[in-house]
Amino acid sequence: MALEFWDIAADRLRKSLGNNNYKSWIEPLQFVGETGGAAEFFVPTSFFGNYVRQHFEDQILFQMRDLAAEMGTAMVWISHDLAVVSSLASKLAVMYAGRIVEQGPTATLLRNPRHPYTAGLISSLPAMAQPGMPLSQIPGTTPSLLSLPPGCSFAPRCDRATKACGMAPEMTIEDNRGWRCFHPVSAFKEATA
Repeated sequence: MALEFWDIAADRLRKSLGNNNYKSWIEPLQFVGETGGAAEFFVPTSFFGNYVRQHFEDQILFQMRDLAAEMGTAMVWISHDLAVVSSLASKLAVMYAGRIVEQGPTATLLRNPRHPYTAGLISSLPAMAQPGMPLSQIPGTTPSLLSLPPGCSFAPRCDRATKACGMAPEMTIEDNRGWRCFHPVSAFKEATA
């Protein structure tokens, strides 16, 4: 089914984008394999330059979302682009250092993040900045996956970290969402203040 999905998607994208654009932007994307009936593709969104983003991204995303609904299948998108994710996914999982730190319905999670990393990602978006003010940044750098700090991997970069963060937090589940944090953000305004 996964290859059938890609074949149909490729045909629709060829028709909507035109053959030359298809050859330039879609043909290079690689089918990686299939796991449990799910197709795995290597589709780096950074591959799509600004021209493609401005002119074709909406078409590509619309075709993929429409086809998935038509075929009754799900898609897993892995991206750093929160704008793309918010328009495609009904559920979102935020990962930090290889571990899910927050998950839940996309709109709820983006409107009211509980994990400080999620709040930091959202507040660093250009759309969140005050005109004329510098963009918000998450301090520090991501840790090496080969030598993660003990406990919460985000603690060295987190302004909410305490001694408790030396232990790995369990996933807290509440109202159809979850987060791993001893000191969750209680309101998004708090994260952007």
